[in-house]
Amino acid sequence: MYRCAHSKKQFYPEVRSLEQFESKDWDIRCPHGGRARFTKFQENQPVTPTNSYGLSKYALENLALRLGKTYGIPTTALRYSIVQGSRQSPRNLYSGALRIFVSQALAGVPITVYEDGLAMRDFINVHDVVRANLLALKNIKTNFEIFNVGGGKAYSVLSFAKLVVRLTGSTSKIITSGFRRTDTRYAVSDISKLIKIGWRPRYDTAHSVQEYVDWFIKEGFDKRPNRIHLRNLKKGIPC
Repeated sequence: MYRCAHSKKQFYPEVRSLEQFESKDWDIRCPHGGRARFTKFQENQPVTPTNSYGLSKYALENLALRLGKTYGIPTTALRYSIVQGSRQSPRNLYSGALRIFVSQALAGVPITVYEDGLAMRDFINVHDVVRANLLALKNIKTNFEIFNVGGGKAYSVLSFAKLVVRLTGSTSKIITSGFRRTDTRYAVSDISKLIKIGWRPRYDTAHSVQEYVDWFIKEGFDKRPNRIHLRNLKKGIPC
């Protein structure tokens, strides 16, 4: 959800056009052409996924809640922000930016970031996610409700990459390059609804990164990276 820079009205933008990407105009524009102001994701706002992954998650969420209400099965939908922490597989492409940035930093190759690096993201530690799951299982106030589970703070992807460089002690340069057509410019969750029933995040993003780096090195992944993955790293395939 965004607000128009001129009229202050709320609107829900479509995916950015190829022409906009190619001209490197990264920001969401209001109908008047100005830079629109993002509003954190709220549980009750209209949902318009831009890719098959998002569509499948939204369909599953609706299916679960409908099944639960129909047959009286307590059901809760939790919408996680980007989950981070140790034991995320370095070989699984789904593990995302933390895996890629840490692999690149420890390999001493450039860290590659899409667009201008100023896209905003919200990260949540896996331990905080576990606590949210347990709360949903035990607290009847969560029945048939939807909750965002996020870290409560927005980070640009560029600042996140810089954090990885600092915590790994890497000399890797950070390069901004490329784009993905269905990427969301801003993805940050409003977590006030879950906070009201007794949960809040305990671990910040620096803790999540350090936890992953320590585990990554302890398991020896910095010494024996996957061959295909290392080849991609050297090519500078962006994240």
